[in-house]
Amino acid sequence: SRTVYYLVNKPDGVVSTNYDQSGRTRVIDLVPQADREHLFTVGRLDLSSEGLILVTNDGELANRLTHPKFGVEKTYSALVAGRPEPAVYQKLRQGVHLAEGVARCVSVYVKKELPQSTLLE
Repeated sequence: SRTVYYLVNKPDGVVSTNYDQSGRTRVIDLVPQADREHLFTVGRLDLSSEGLILVTNDGELANRLTHPKFGVEKTYSALVAGRPEPAVYQKLRQGVHLAEGVARCVSVYVKKELPQSTLLE
C-alpha cells in the first residue's frame, strides 16, 4: 500500500477521533474514500475547534510529530471569552493533566483584545 498525507481544514462539529460511537463526521471522512484505510489524524482538535490537521497512514511520521520526546512545538490560536487574568496564563504555563500526561504552554501571547473576547496564541 502507498503512504498518503492530507492536510485537512477541520471545520467546527467534526471530530478528530477515528472511531465515534455517536456517528458524527470524523476528519478522516473528509478525505477520498479510496485512501481511508489505516488513516489517522496527527494530533487532535476539539469538536468545536477549527484548523489544519494532518491525516496520514505514515505511523513513523505521526509518532515523530506527536510524541513529546521529539520536542516538536505546536502553535494554536484560541479565541476566549473576556480578558483572562494573569493567573490564567500562569495556569496554562503550569499545565493541565490529561490522560496522556501533562499538557502545557511554553508561552502565551495576546494577539488581539476585542470588546468581548481575547485572541491568544
